[in-house]
Amino acid sequence: MAPARSVLAVALAALLGGVSHASYTEQPACPKPFTPFQCAGCVATKDGSSPFDFRSSADQSSMTVAKCTAVCKGNSYRYAALTYYGVCYCGNLEGGQQVHVNQCNYKCSGDSSEHCGGQNAWSVWEDPTFAKGAEEVTTSDYQAQGCYNDNSGHGRTLGHPANVPDLTPDKCISACKTQGYAYAGVEYGGECWCDSNLNPYATKAAESECNVPCKGDSSKVCGGNSRINVYFAKDLASSEPCTVGPNPSSSGVPSTTGVPTGSSTGVPPGSSTGVPPGSSTDVPPGSSTGPPTSTPTPSTTIPPTTTKPSSTFTTSTLCPVVVTPTPSGCANPVGDWCPKPEPDWNEGLGCFSAAAACAVQVPICFLHAGLQNTAGCFDFAARCKAIKLCCLGCVKGGCSKKSCGATHEEPPTVTTTLGPCTSAPPTPTPTICPPSPENICAEGSSWLHKFGPGHPVCGVPLPIVSCNDDSKTFGSGAFKLYDHSDSSKCSIFPKPGVSNACQAACKYQLDKCLAANDLTCIFNKVGGLLGRGSEQSAASDKTHDKRTLGLVKNLICKKQYAACVLANKKVDTSRCSSYCQK
Repeated sequence: MAPARSVLAVALAALLGGVSHASYTEQPACPKPFTPFQCAGCVATKDGSSPFDFRSSADQSSMTVAKCTAVCKGNSYRYAALTYYGVCYCGNLEGGQQVHVNQCNYKCSGDSSEHCGGQNAWSVWEDPTFAKGAEEVTTSDYQAQGCYNDNSGHGRTLGHPANVPDLTPDKCISACKTQGYAYAGVEYGGECWCDSNLNPYATKAAESECNVPCKGDSSKVCGGNSRINVYFAKDLASSEPCTVGPNPSSSGVPSTTGVPTGSSTGVPPGSSTGVPPGSSTDVPPGSSTGPPTSTPTPSTTIPPTTTKPSSTFTTSTLCPVVVTPTPSGCANPVGDWCPKPEPDWNEGLGCFSAAAACAVQVPICFLHAGLQNTAGCFDFAARCKAIKLCCLGCVKGGCSKKSCGATHEEPPTVTTTLGPCTSAPPTPTPTICPPSPENICAEGSSWLHKFGPGHPVCGVPLPIVSCNDDSKTFGSGAFKLYDHSDSSKCSIFPKPGVSNACQAACKYQLDKCLAANDLTCIFNKVGGLLGRGSEQSAASDKTHDKRTLGLVKNLICKKQYAACVLANKKVDTSRCSSYCQK
């Protein structure tokens, strides 16, 4: 094991009372109906360290409360906790400090109607099917389950090693109980292992194969070579487990028939009954003792059902239900214009989508920021290009809005109160596909008057016409004229009317060109009145009176409009034949 990983394992063990988690093999998310977890508030830590045992490898870019609780249910944990928009943790103890729920104000990446923690804060959900807490059981509540093999090739029988000097079964049980684990196991005389469930691939071994004396008491037996004596406290386990625990008289392989009995078989709000199981481990396995493990994909849990039972939430279940964003001004204004912030990302595809969303706003900046603020629009354009370049080096998990140098807006402050949970599904929001920054329409050009692509008259660009970014309205119009930062306010056009869209873009450019300040337009560094005029030629125009300057400017603006209309008589209509096609 690499030295850095060893240091990490030691740090985790110290943080969690001597229990390490580097050997744990993550089990799939529970694929069947289960009693919904109940909201347990918001907890926080000062240093940002997690107060929960296990961080899931589930995709944090599309996380919801239902997905995280299914992961924790499948791994037999009592608590599910979400932080930073969608990082899912599980644990048996609710650590950290209880804080006001408004500190858990980050929207979940997979459902913006839900909250997934905050800065150094976790939104916590509790499985109500656990009978007792760790402080309510004693070591005598752990009953011997027999001798098990620990060499299945599918991960450890129990996945969390605990550092227990002078090992005895009681000492190991006490260490596991302190962390709320229902299972404890002793192996090879000196190893202590804990877990919330028994590995589905674990099988019983002959009792005679657990024959190594305990280092702390040679009169007692502590497993053997790849053999582990297992102990189980039923009061620290769910009364409705997703996978059935070991039976001393069975082979140890969990049963695959039947739905656990209980008062209810509801599903978490907003979830389906077939949450796809995870298949990767959160931390690469590799302990200093026992056989190496491999990444498993157990399939011994029962398949999802085809119907969705009603929720078992009652009016006594409390959840954050009221959110009031605090109004705020524009974070990064350019003159009179406020750009729409790009969404955050953590991988290449999300990065390129954000870069496209940024680039499509560049012409809007020139149209709305005011001619005197064109320098700020050039800076904005440079920022969009920088984001795109950063995307080329994006690696999942190591690439974000902040790391790419984009302005990072903090989530808005919210006020949240606790109230009854509801099982009603949230109102779906329209899907948004960032439009391509490539303009479907052609820009008017004139060699004589020196305007054309990249050199519009007075620096007023042609607004972009591209595919409609809103799935809800795409059927009514495949094309959209992006002349506003809020794309929902932009005009849409059907495929036969794409030429009309381009003519509308030409007209919008004309109106902005005519409205441009005459003198400012003449001396504008964007290229002068004629688009490419030098400062020297612009200076020579100082002799013109204001009326003459206005007439000349307006004349060239109209010539540019005529050229633009002519260039867009025939527009390629093969683009945008389906939603999200660039």
